Amino acid sequence: MSWTTFCTAIKGRNKTQCQDATYAAKTGRHIILAVADGVGSHRHSALGSHRAIQLVRSLSPRLLESSLPPQDICRRIFGQVVHQWSHWAHSLPASDAHAPQFNNVQTTFAIAVIENDNVSVLSIGDSLLFVQGHSGPFLNLLSVQRSDSGSVNTVGDIDTGARPRELEINDPTISKVVLTTDGVERLLMRRPTSDTDEKPFHYVHGSLLATFDGTDFRDGESKQKLIDSISQGLIHRHGAKGDDVGIAAAFQDGDLPVRP
Repeated sequence: MSWTTFCTAIKGRNKTQCQDATYAAKTGRHIILAVADGVGSHRHSALGSHRAIQLVRSLSPRLLESSLPPQDICRRIFGQVVHQWSHWAHSLPASDAHAPQFNNVQTTFAIAVIENDNVSVLSIGDSLLFVQGHSGPFLNLLSVQRSDSGSVNTVGDIDTGARPRELEINDPTISKVVLTTDGVERLLMRRPTSDTDEKPFHYVHGSLLATFDGTDFRDGESKQKLIDSISQGLIHRHGAKGDDVGIAAAFQDGDLPVRP
């Protein structure tokens, strides 16, 4: 079974920086997908998400090349990232509220490790996991995790007892795995105001995900067209309300469009 990976993080409308960070890679017989979304509108919010993904990049290759099953790899990578992220965040000075500190670099975080038809997932926060079989619909299998106060859980909340959501999927028909930040959910919920709009945002309903069916992710030009389309939608009034979009995905090569 051969897979192709894809990831992108796109800055939302009127944002000064993108608070989402993503990663997708194939190493040995395993694939890893990771997304992180800096929480809040603080100017340092992006630091936490990018730190989490930097740690995934540095920690995952050795484990992905091991003979461990995907569930163990997922748990070890997630645990190591959370441990090192927390050590980094707690080491930030707490004396200046305008500088990076533990409370203003919080991030949601999710990873998926794939081996053939086995998918292992760990997530803290409000990331989304869409999966699709060869002929079925895309289904979101992750629910939002919130604290007792109603706020979305973050990596920092694990220190105080918050538990990540864990999923194990074993499905011989699985052909697409799409891990995203919460901005994608808002894109899916948007609707055009009329049928006469000059540039209707064509990623409404589930068609954001359906568009993947027409994109050859082995081809750089095809991938860039998809990214440009999402970006234009974010800028246009039918796009997300200023939300960044982070996507990390894996597709079976047999389900990709045939190159001309």
